[in-house]
Amino acid sequence: MVTDLIKIPCVRNLVFRDHLQSHPESIVNITLHNVIVTHKQHDGNYKELWIFYTNIDAIQPKFPMKNEFRSQLTPSLSLSSTYTIIVRLKTLETCYFDIPVLDEAIKLAESLDALIANT
Repeated sequence: MVTDLIKIPCVRNLVFRDHLQSHPESIVNITLHNVIVTHKQHDGNYKELWIFYTNIDAIQPKFPMKNEFRSQLTPSLSLSSTYTIIVRLKTLETCYFDIPVLDEAIKLAESLDALIANT
């Protein structure tokens, strides 16, 4: 089933970065058809960015590792304060998700990768 591809439906307290600025305390929601990024604007209002999987060109996780063997790394082990997922869009734009928890970052990257491959 397609719903089995979503390993984590929501990630909170991440930093969303685009080509213009950085948005701390953002939320990413994963649905069957798109990624919904919610972030607080400077005026206090919330803004949503909907990214359809068909518009995503590539997902590139950037997780700093002490060695090349990620399978030896336990999700509770913290090597860095943030783990970045780079989302490259077909419009040539790039978005960044800076996630403080490794387990959430791995699950989000795997979910996005599987959902993009399924479209």
